[in-house]
Amino acid sequence: MLYSFALCLILNGVFGEVQNNEQKRLLLHSDTDIATEILTLKSQFNAQASEIKAQASEIKAQASEIKAQTSEINSLKQQLHAYENSGKGSSYVRWGRTICPGNGSSVFYKGFMSGTFIPNHQSGGGSGANFLCLPENPLWDHYTNTKDNGISITGVEYTFSPHTSVADQVQFFGSALGYSEAPCVTCHINRGSNIMIPGRTECFGGWTKEYSGYLVAGYPGYGDSTEYVCLDRRPEVVAHSGNADAENNLYFVESHCGGTLACPPYVDGRELSCVVCSI
Repeated sequence: MLYSFALCLILNGVFGEVQNNEQKRLLLHSDTDIATEILTLKSQFNAQASEIKAQASEIKAQASEIKAQTSEINSLKQQLHAYENSGKGSSYVRWGRTICPGNGSSVFYKGFMSGTFIPNHQSGGGSGANFLCLPENPLWDHYTNTKDNGISITGVEYTFSPHTSVADQVQFFGSALGYSEAPCVTCHINRGSNIMIPGRTECFGGWTKEYSGYLVAGYPGYGDSTEYVCLDRRPEVVAHSGNADAENNLYFVESHCGGTLACPPYVDGRELSCVVCSI
């Protein structure tokens, strides 16, 4: 009985050692397989990473090429636009301002509103009736400094008598202009046509508004005429002016219901508005 028990112990020990060895062998084999699989996966990952890196470099190169092509296309578009619009467009004078109003407009030149010198008006010897926008940077050809031509040009003052009080001028223009001189600016636009419409503050449908203001002209007491122009409703002044020199004066233009003007819609004595429109 004792012998059988001992034999069982011995056999159990042998079988146990064999089982442990088999488990160790299986674990070792399993670790080897896992290690091999990890190495395989790492190799595949490195290969894919290299491929992705190569693709990223290729994409970057393509992006640089696309950027260069986009820049070239934009440049060609600008050249085409400039070619299509070369020799096109129109210009107008914005009386009373030194900047253009936007809407695709650009400054051609700035200057001073000018007209016929008043003593020539008084003597009945006035010449040009139109106002001029004299540039602020004149260039001279051959000249003399002797006043002997009989035609003189001077600046134009804001007057608007009898609306000369600060309160009146603030209501009309937003500020008191005193007797300061008026500036001007010539604006260029790509739109081919523009027109000044008296008696309106807005353009008709389909037209672009450049600016609006008041219809003005020179003093009516002189023997010669001046043109009607549209003075911006928020005018600027020429720096260091305002001395009431009375060499050339601007006045509002009013509607007169004496029988020939359609009243209504026009109202007797009312200052006329104006708007400059383009298309």
